[in-house]
Amino acid sequence: MAIKTRKLTKEELNRLKALPQRAERWLEGGIYPLVGLTTGNPFSQPPRLIVWVDGDRQWLYCQLVRPGETKDDGQANLIEALLTIIAAPQADEPTLPGQIKVNEESLAEGVGRLLAPVKIEVQFEAQPPILTDLFSRLAEIIGPLAPTSLTEPFTAELAAQPELLTELFRAVGGLWRTYPPGAVSDRWPVEIKTGSNDTYSVVGTFYASLRERYERPAGIVFYPSLATFQQDQPQWEDPASPTNTELEEVLSRLETIEPKLTELFLPDELSLIATYLRTKDQPVYYADCLKLYFDRAEEIAPDYLKWLSAHKLRYASRQAVPVLVRQLADGSQRSLNETEVRELTTALAGLGYFFYFEGRWFGAFHLADATKNHPVKVMGGKYLHSDQAALATAWAEVTFPPAGTPIEANDTVGFELSPLFQRPGVGVEREPNPLVIERNPLIGWLEIELNEEEEPPDPPTPLGPRLLYTLQVRLAWLPNIWRRIEIRGDQTLVDLHHIIQEAFGWDDDHLYSFFLSGQRWDRRSEYVSPWADDGRSAALYRLESLHLRPGLEFLYLFDYGDELQHLIKVEAVRLGGVLPGQDYPRITFTQGQNVPQYPNWSDEDDEDSEEL
Repeated sequence: MAIKTRKLTKEELNRLKALPQRAERWLEGGIYPLVGLTTGNPFSQPPRLIVWVDGDRQWLYCQLVRPGETKDDGQANLIEALLTIIAAPQADEPTLPGQIKVNEESLAEGVGRLLAPVKIEVQFEAQPPILTDLFSRLAEIIGPLAPTSLTEPFTAELAAQPELLTELFRAVGGLWRTYPPGAVSDRWPVEIKTGSNDTYSVVGTFYASLRERYERPAGIVFYPSLATFQQDQPQWEDPASPTNTELEEVLSRLETIEPKLTELFLPDELSLIATYLRTKDQPVYYADCLKLYFDRAEEIAPDYLKWLSAHKLRYASRQAVPVLVRQLADGSQRSLNETEVRELTTALAGLGYFFYFEGRWFGAFHLADATKNHPVKVMGGKYLHSDQAALATAWAEVTFPPAGTPIEANDTVGFELSPLFQRPGVGVEREPNPLVIERNPLIGWLEIELNEEEEPPDPPTPLGPRLLYTLQVRLAWLPNIWRRIEIRGDQTLVDLHHIIQEAFGWDDDHLYSFFLSGQRWDRRSEYVSPWADDGRSAALYRLESLHLRPGLEFLYLFDYGDELQHLIKVEAVRLGGVLPGQDYPRITFTQGQNVPQYPNWSDEDDEDSEEL
């Protein structure tokens, strides 16, 4: 497909025409998808690496473009970078290249149109020799670069039956809306038996295992048997966090290819690379199962979203675009067939009902405690589901934990809500803060601090002190007033709280919370003041551990009574952006004057005095 390119400006054209051309000099450029940094969803967009190199193997430019950052997968970035390189070269004796090789045909055509006035030869070459060598070395570090082969969400036969797919997506939407915060199975899946009232017999049985990523639902895996779930479970267990040595090794190996690469990746991406290097030689087991992925619309391939729109299939939220596939035992994926769609629709509807009726009971609880001999609490029920597509009534019998589950002494089995109340890395509930708070009707809250603020239990990674976050913080009720703040990755949310207080001139006299989802009072994504009664303490979390990406927007709420809301946008994350000798966090830009924390405070005081 042809891409749109602008024309050279008069100044650019004159500058290029003034440069001599060296026929033997050539440039190679390309865009390469880094599939190894995706979740496995066949329709997710991988980050794309943009590179320009000189014929003498000198890297001229590289940039990592992530999903949602551009509308053309980085094509315009590639062309603009090339123009910058050849229009303002840094060499002592700048020259125009005699030839340019590009790894995508449409890109080669666009570059050719742009540079036609200066008569530079532009060729399409699928595997330019220098770039091919460089990316083969990069693939050894980060995993495969080739995209998956699955191209259609559903088969043509299913696409011709819109009522089936509409019912399926309705069930998925209902499940998403009832999905309880923190509902991640600690060890065991949810057993779902499906059937029809026509036969009253079990048609299908699934063992559903719930997954989360970055504190939001990431999907559900439906296994055909408990044994399959148990065999596949080690594949899904969160790997141990990369050690400092492993992270340093990743940076060292990237630097051997090109030092600029060490500044492109975010902490969680470097952790994925470190985990891949640790496990790439280990045997991999692929379970035969059905998978439901949830990803943000920005992370999904545009063609998939267009397909859903063309078939009038709706999803509950742009934060949860569903993708459903069948994974086979050889690791490949295929589209669902009609039987799988019907059974999965009933299973999803039943699981949604289960969440609706039982969600309030989900919490960390101990079964078969060796000392207290607690009885096993089984949750679930049989739920009817009207299958409008088949004009029949199906049923789903949901049970948790599954029948026959071997419960061991002191074995925590349940849906974990406890991470909302845990210290990171410590499997116990947070102790109440040793802070005395007394309520005085005349002077308000009186806070007496009895201890210093907590600190993260683990030291920062080698990346933290070098990682610079640029944040835009805007007053929600006065959006024209905002501040730009820079903060290091090894600093905590408490440090961010203090610099926001300084930036807007607040008195720092109330409790506060950060909500990474951007939704006020969303407990799943909340990090609270160290002096709050419960919740994850902001003092225990460094920014490098929070998966903050460019473009992410989240909320800072100060004062639980008046709810002063601040909208925070991550403008940039740069590894190597920290300036030596510079104090952080710091305020780098101010838009608008500070306003009173409570504009009508004096009027309210006068009214209170009159009442007294």
